[in-house]
Amino acid sequence: MMALTLARRLGLLAVVMLLLVWLGVLLAGYSPSDSRILTFRPLPAQVAGIVDTVTRTPPAGRAALLAALNGPNQQVRIDPPGAAPTPQARRLDERLMQAYRAALPDRDFQALRFMADYPATTVPRVGWGRREVIELRIPLPKHETLVIRRMADLVTTPFGAPLGLVAGLIGTAIALIALIAMYLELRPLAGLSRAVDRVDLTGAPAVLPDPRRKSPELARLIRAFDRLQTRLSRLLRARFVLVAGISHDVRTYATRLRLRVEAIPDPDQRARAVRDIEDMIQLLNDALLASRVGAGDLVEELLDLSDIARREVEDRAGMPVTLHGSPPAMPVLGDLLALRRMIGNLIENAVKYGHAARVTPLIADGMACVDVEDDGPGLPPDVTETFGEPFVRGETSRSRDTGGAGLGLSIVRNLAEAHGGSLTIIRNGPAGLRLRVAVPLY
Repeated sequence: MMALTLARRLGLLAVVMLLLVWLGVLLAGYSPSDSRILTFRPLPAQVAGIVDTVTRTPPAGRAALLAALNGPNQQVRIDPPGAAPTPQARRLDERLMQAYRAALPDRDFQALRFMADYPATTVPRVGWGRREVIELRIPLPKHETLVIRRMADLVTTPFGAPLGLVAGLIGTAIALIALIAMYLELRPLAGLSRAVDRVDLTGAPAVLPDPRRKSPELARLIRAFDRLQTRLSRLLRARFVLVAGISHDVRTYATRLRLRVEAIPDPDQRARAVRDIEDMIQLLNDALLASRVGAGDLVEELLDLSDIARREVEDRAGMPVTLHGSPPAMPVLGDLLALRRMIGNLIENAVKYGHAARVTPLIADGMACVDVEDDGPGLPPDVTETFGEPFVRGETSRSRDTGGAGLGLSIVRNLAEAHGGSLTIIRNGPAGLRLRVAVPLY
């Protein structure tokens, strides 16, 4: 089903309003009403003059007189004795009858109104084929009847079309031109929306619509968004440079500290100090990798994700890590170090918290996927909504003996999203946790 965009909604509203106004004007112009009768009825003085002139004219000269009195909207004729009025006619309003009685005080006449077809001599029928008629029937000597019939005016253009119809068509054409112009003005908004969806602060800036031929407001919006994505991209790169610099300096100090730790005489204390230093270095490596992802500093090449998963399992020989299924070739475009770290983090989390890791490469929904399943208790319910956020740990204690810094899954998610993929929970429960990382196939 076609979505009702802003341009379509405004256009539909304009068309409906135009049609309603046009229909209202036509109804008001063509519907019978007492007020409309006053605009085309024969004036009482005219009726009295016609009756007096016809009465004083000899029968031989009446034909020429009637021809002179007839016109497109008025018919004057003399009916022979016994001619009946129009069957569907009804009497005029009493207020109008009083005016005719005052003009014809000594005559017994009828004043009727009804709807009649257009005469064949007028313009072709368009829309309504009938219009309102007022008919006055005045008795003459010899039982004849003078009939004065006046029809509602039909205002036409020089081409013979009803003026109301032509005005409506012109208005519709103008409205269509306005709608086209409005659509052309609003179309860049759709392009801007698509560009916003494509914004990747880790890569090249999204190409925005050219603002030079747009309205001033839309041009300012496009330029402002372009400046925004440029500033955000610079901010992320500056953060990466900052973290990289800090990491380099801290590594230097950690190396010096490691040399001093070797001089500790107590083996147990020395081992704990070395482990603390290694954890600190690992935390720096995680933070640096997360910054690389945010700054778009990944090197893309054509790789086989199933082969990377197999090598990660082989590198952990002797650990409870197994490869399941017959992994097909899964070509992807990505950074080798980032993809290895992505799968390696999932395996290490599964071993640390779930005591085992079962790795299954597969293709699902057109994506290259790697499922990692463990035998642990799963994630707590209050963590499932925020898992993958930095420094969010599935293990609730703050001990470094039972968990890391909380950057493992965050790095996995960021790396997957940097490759156009995702990290999702496939199963979470007492029987174990199953996570899936997906990357687009090449």
